[in-house]
Amino acid sequence: MGRIRHTGKQLVGLIGGLAGDRGETLIMYDRLGYFPNLLWPRSFNEKVVRRKLTRPPTPWSDYADKLLVRNHVARRVGADCLTDLYLETDNPDEIRLASLPPRFVVKANHGSGWNLIVDGYHAISEDVVRSQCRKWLGMRYGVRTHESWYLGIRPRILVEQYLGDSVHGIPLDYKFWVFHGRVEFVQIDFGRFSNHTRTFYDRDWKRQPWGVRYPAGPDLKRPQTLDRMIEIAERLAVDPDFIRVDLYSPNEADVFFGELTLAPGAGWERFRPLKIHDFQIGSLW
Repeated sequence: MGRIRHTGKQLVGLIGGLAGDRGETLIMYDRLGYFPNLLWPRSFNEKVVRRKLTRPPTPWSDYADKLLVRNHVARRVGADCLTDLYLETDNPDEIRLASLPPRFVVKANHGSGWNLIVDGYHAISEDVVRSQCRKWLGMRYGVRTHESWYLGIRPRILVEQYLGDSVHGIPLDYKFWVFHGRVEFVQIDFGRFSNHTRTFYDRDWKRQPWGVRYPAGPDLKRPQTLDRMIEIAERLAVDPDFIRVDLYSPNEADVFFGELTLAPGAGWERFRPLKIHDFQIGSLW
């Protein structure tokens, strides 16, 4: 009798509705290649998942909310780190291209990765923008990944300032891994919509021999604004154990806030080249 095998996506689909340790254990074994210990977590991914299985503090929904988190950023580091907000609404019909700059970004406040970058009016129609926003408003992020803090967010649509970069087009997204209030690593992703790579540096900009999920990317020179970004990331750290703070620095001049991430990869992304790196990084938590 032949064995039945499932791909990772199929397995998540089969057990994604399961809550608690059992469902997470099955997903993690399939994705990471080892059975996790969620009672006494040691690896980074185990600790991310344990966080998901613990009742989240009330403020976490506010930190994950791309609208309300702006208040936290303004209090801690100043409003200069925030992109201009052109519109926030729960009615997509209020979005009118004629009232916006030629370049802007549309996003949903209650999810991750729900962004629409508009580079000129010619690139998209008003109907397409509104249709995408209605779709987002009807979705609930975090159900499939068991990130319950997203479920406490009132869905809204934001239209924000477009950030351009003379070298990269869309500015690089610097993701600062902050453990116990101190930045330890910086993650940079390249080619998200084509040949996705991911590279890690420490706070002194020494390239790391390990990675997460994607193959290693190209070398990147130390940003001129690195010290300023580290300072901002550490001031924005809202959790005493771990938080990821995402920032932009277009043209290595100003620094802008991106988002706070409480559970990178939902705790399901494999460290490479060896799983021991998962445990080494977990020891910092």
